[in-house]
Amino acid sequence: MPTAKTHPRRTGPTSAMRAMEPHIYTAILASTFITAFPNLVSDPASTLLWTLPGLALLQAIYQVRCLRVLKPASPSGTGRKEGMGVSSKIISSFLTTLFATTIGTAALYVLLVLFGAPVTTHVLPTLLCAMHASLLAVAPLVYKYRLEGRIWREILGGRAVIEECFAGAVGMLVGAWVGAVPIPLGTDREWQKWPVTIVTGAYIGYTVGKSLGWAYSGKRLPL
Repeated sequence: MPTAKTHPRRTGPTSAMRAMEPHIYTAILASTFITAFPNLVSDPASTLLWTLPGLALLQAIYQVRCLRVLKPASPSGTGRKEGMGVSSKIISSFLTTLFATTIGTAALYVLLVLFGAPVTTHVLPTLLCAMHASLLAVAPLVYKYRLEGRIWREILGGRAVIEECFAGAVGMLVGAWVGAVPIPLGTDREWQKWPVTIVTGAYIGYTVGKSLGWAYSGKRLPL
């Protein structure tokens, strides 16, 4: 009796390429920022504004291509990955971007003000800084974890399981905080203008944290 022919499942190059995609997006993000840095120093507000659509698009592609929604399987479980169609991923990414550019931006703007950002001056640069930070850190987290209360309590408490999105967000916050250090030094150099060092620290911290999150995935912060 003839047997049905089976076609071997193709792995190898395709699987390796998919595994490399997050790192490719990280490299594109870093190289784009490096290219835009001279313009950021000379005109922060204008540069943050015209680079915003590219950042939103890059993060949206990263979410659709590299992230899968994670929902908890049990109160004590780490969660389960939920499959989504392409159209559902695109819609979810759009809604995530909308959330990040509105609610996420407002929250980070308030946080920047509480940590010393100018209140009556430099409003637009501060707002754009918060929007960039939100697209970097908030958008991937919301896309992956939705608004699942238990997971967000762990994220805000620094107790979430380490992975790219969480580690990238932590890295962004730490980088932005460290980036504030050169501002009050008073040497009056161009790169010390608000919020150049904050944005630079946020991008560096995000890319470093995201890479470390991939390397130490599955562990928890020692808090």
